[in-house]
Amino acid sequence: MSDVEIEFQGDVARETGLHSNRLRISYSAILLAALVAGLMVYKGYSGLGTLQQVHRGGTLGLRDDVLRTRSGPAKFAFLAASEEYLQFVWPALLFGILIAAGVRAFLSPDWLVRRFREGTIRGQVTAAMVGSPLMLCSCCASPLFSATYERSKRLSPSLTLMLASPGMNPASVALCFMLFPTRLAWARVVMTLVAVMLASRLPDLLVPVASQPDHRVLTAPVTESTSFGWRELLATYLRSFGHIAIRTIPLLLLGTLGAMMIPNRVLTQTFASTGGGVVAVALVALFAVPLALPSFFEIPLAFSLLPAGAPLGAGAAVLFAGPIVNLPSLLVVGRHAGWRVSAVLASSVWVIAFLGGLALR
Repeated sequence: MSDVEIEFQGDVARETGLHSNRLRISYSAILLAALVAGLMVYKGYSGLGTLQQVHRGGTLGLRDDVLRTRSGPAKFAFLAASEEYLQFVWPALLFGILIAAGVRAFLSPDWLVRRFREGTIRGQVTAAMVGSPLMLCSCCASPLFSATYERSKRLSPSLTLMLASPGMNPASVALCFMLFPTRLAWARVVMTLVAVMLASRLPDLLVPVASQPDHRVLTAPVTESTSFGWRELLATYLRSFGHIAIRTIPLLLLGTLGAMMIPNRVLTQTFASTGGGVVAVALVALFAVPLALPSFFEIPLAFSLLPAGAPLGAGAAVLFAGPIVNLPSLLVVGRHAGWRVSAVLASSVWVIAFLGGLALR
């Protein structure tokens, strides 16, 4: 074979590789964009409907299945509560897993590393801007943390993404301003911003690297292939979906069962035993951290506290800590980033809720 033929074949191979890479990127971008758009339409429609309902009637009408005290054997009440909670969140959870599978399958580690620069405010701001429009509750956003952290090995931005989705949910924030005193709504906003920018950063600062999982090996992009089409794309995606589902769903189910063992009535009973003082705010914040709530359900829970004699600070603690983390999402964080990371995150959210509540008490 002549040198000219060898060079020609090399040019053909390069052109074929470039064409395959362009197709891979195009197909991956279309699928991931479709999933994100579908989630935003689903959550946006629900959020706008709720805002319109409040605007017309001045009240927030939600099914109270998750918050209602149940009759029957108390030892089995948490099972019914868990089932009702999952009935509320399963569509959003499915979207969270679908999008997380796309992130793991199609976004290269190098691309994520460039955008989520560790130790920089810019990386956390980028993650917050990505997470906020998704409007997922904490457990539904935790698969995104799993996929983003696995691909990028960037802890702070991955946590920021998970915290921003429920905490900075624009519809939920708007409802707080519509239904609560302005200073209570602003307290939630301020506490959320502190958590998104600080609580997500603290685990990197406080937890030794040696106690976190080994980050030296980045997973190679799973879409690399000499031939690439829709069939290969779907096969790659389905493998990624199975990986995310196996690593998150059991933890989410276990966390939901554990969270539902905390009766919501404990929050209101707290004031009967403590008189609604500093101890009450601390306990309400403590109960609110592991509590699993669907989107917007922190609002009726806060409403139930105020007539019971709770100060505004306790309401602010629930509005902030209720949605931003819960036991299911903390279990997912602990499984992927280490249990010390999960403990630091939960502790910092409690401290922010407690201090923010005291500022309003």
